[in-house]
Amino acid sequence: MGRVTPLNKFTTGSKRIEPDDRAVRERIRDWYRCWPQGQLATANDPLTGPGCIRLLSDFGRDVSVNRTLNDYRQLWQPILEDTFKRWHISIVSAINLRCTREMAAAHFFTQLSGVTHDDGVMNQVQAVSQVWEKITGRWHLVQEHSTVHDAPF
Repeated sequence: MGRVTPLNKFTTGSKRIEPDDRAVRERIRDWYRCWPQGQLATANDPLTGPGCIRLLSDFGRDVSVNRTLNDYRQLWQPILEDTFKRWHISIVSAINLRCTREMAAAHFFTQLSGVTHDDGVMNQVQAVSQVWEKITGRWHLVQEHSTVHDAPF
């Protein structure tokens, strides 16, 4: 059976977060930390597992589906470089997590912020859902769906 543990909240009266919950949350943070510099996680500790993953980006009218992390980066990196001089993405909500021994589903909001090439400021909130799978003892991202979010969260 899974458990749902929002960031900084606990499912029981105890202050203990289960080790797998903590590990998945750290992997989610690693995923976002690797973006601004455009660097992948090290080969010894990849964020994605072997084989195919699904990364869906919902642009409103269009949806992009990428099956590898490299394809996902090839989609996003040029868009970000063409739009921004400087940018960063951060998690701006609790990470709501349902975790079993082998699978985890997370939902949270991120904000992409940056300075455009004409010195304007741009901010965009996204709703993100991720699925992580425990493969050979490590949590790996197997699916992500991000959607531009217009309503307050």
